[in-house]
Amino acid sequence: MTSPVYKLIVNNESTTEGDVLIFCQKPDANTPDIQTYAWLSKFLYPGVKADFSWQMQWAFMWKQINSINESQQIVPTDLQTNNKITLDYDSGHQAFHFADQVQGDSPGSLYIEESANVPSGMAQVGLALSGHPAFLVNCQPNMNVVITPKPSYFLMFGIHEDNGPISIDQYSKAVALNYPPNIYSLTATIHQDGNISVENSPLLFTDES
Repeated sequence: MTSPVYKLIVNNESTTEGDVLIFCQKPDANTPDIQTYAWLSKFLYPGVKADFSWQMQWAFMWKQINSINESQQIVPTDLQTNNKITLDYDSGHQAFHFADQVQGDSPGSLYIEESANVPSGMAQVGLALSGHPAFLVNCQPNMNVVITPKPSYFLMFGIHEDNGPISIDQYSKAVALNYPPNIYSLTATIHQDGNISVENSPLLFTDES
């Protein structure tokens, strides 16, 4: 059976334009510096409807920062088998790369080992969801990152200008997207007062494999 496709319809019935942001609950991690990112987003004007869809497909990810030569790598993973990987750095070519993907110590968590060659402050490493950054932390040599995701989805509407991490203030304004058992489609409405309501949509998941 394939992973279910989650769907979300968002109707902006308010009088304000802004960014619709979808993100996951902050995971359990062995570093307090890990940051949460909106891995799906769309700018909506009043009266506009947007459709979102995704699957619960985790991947290891690194992306270079503080450089004019932007680069990144995304490697699919799962919570059971291929859940451990090493981040290395080729100083001769100034290139980050993943290596040695294996089974980690415990299922349910994802493990990233950063080699002694990894420079500080040049990249971020963590997890992507459906091909987009979800949780990232700044790289350091010899740092081991352990992340245990919590697959709870949240939606918020507002202005998010810098594509940066989700702030604590934004967390407090977010609305939970609670998908009932065997229901994989929701409709969210942004009302004129700015409040957001979420209702089930009459769409069931079917195995398309």
